[in-house]
Amino acid sequence: MQSGDLRVLWMAVVASLFSGGVLAAAIGRRRARRAVFGQSGGIFVVATLLAGLTAFANGATVDAGVWAMSVVMGLCLAASSALIALARPSAS
Repeated sequence: MQSGDLRVLWMAVVASLFSGGVLAAAIGRRRARRAVFGQSGGIFVVATLLAGLTAFANGATVDAGVWAMSVVMGLCLAASSALIALARPSAS
């Protein structure tokens, strides 16, 4: 394994732990669509920043590549957060 591979792994682990924590805190709560998208937006911003900062802490030097990869991770985590929340059955 090369150091770049481990860097990406750590980026994914840190960003995923954050978004998993947010989702775990929201378990069982039914929220309006607006709140769901607000939560997803927050996850996108913070997960992107955490992934980028983790890459730089592990020795990344190419700014554009780090932020491009971080944005992709943030988008995936935000989309999964929205889909999980929207897939919950509504209250009857």
